[in-house]
Amino acid sequence: PVTPQGTRAGHDITMEVQLDAGVPIQKLESTLHHITTQRQDSRRAVVKLANEAEIPNRDFVLRYQVAGAKIDDALLAHIMPNASATRRAACLEPLNAALERYDIGTLARTAAFLAQLAHESGELQFMQEIWGPTAAQKRYEPPSELARRLGNTRAGDGFRYRGRGPIQITGRDNYRRYGRALELDLEGQPEQAAQPGVGFLIAGEFWSRNRLNALADAGDFDAITKRINGGMNGA
Repeated sequence: PVTPQGTRAGHDITMEVQLDAGVPIQKLESTLHHITTQRQDSRRAVVKLANEAEIPNRDFVLRYQVAGAKIDDALLAHIMPNASATRRAACLEPLNAALERYDIGTLARTAAFLAQLAHESGELQFMQEIWGPTAAQKRYEPPSELARRLGNTRAGDGFRYRGRGPIQITGRDNYRRYGRALELDLEGQPEQAAQPGVGFLIAGEFWSRNRLNALADAGDFDAITKRINGGMNGA
């Protein structure tokens, strides 16, 4: 059959997309084609090209948005499958509080933040650095150049101020610095940093001080990784 310019016959074309976003979705639409949608639950849908005599002769583009402003347990489990249900339950509220407090609410910012925390904490499994000490960890102890940069001035400071929290804050100077920012005595009680309610605030404060939202907005995830791995000491 003859169809208008820019279209083609649709009677012999079918298309089905089975969408499993892993998170609640909303505003499911195609900007160029008519579709039918069957929602299986809040996270899954079957999308089909509508049965029409004529359809646009253009690429099929399907768009949707992630629903909700907060991270829920299903999303956290999807991103960090190795985090236990118990650990997720302990971390979910402090995580969302940090996202709101430090304006990490956009999709790009949240994705970058969660990716870095997942890497640094082994998907929230390790809120405190496992201590050997290894050869590398012995360098945290004075006298060494690394200990000097970390502010570790007393014997045992390497162990006492080892990495804690989802961002793995390390060194006496950093515990003092972030403790002052949060009005907590982290230098006197460094184990507080391993508690989710404190650890996620430290992570958010670190993120803000290092202006990582701007890098996330620019999609420069390599720069974020370099700033975290190279900037934890004296950040």
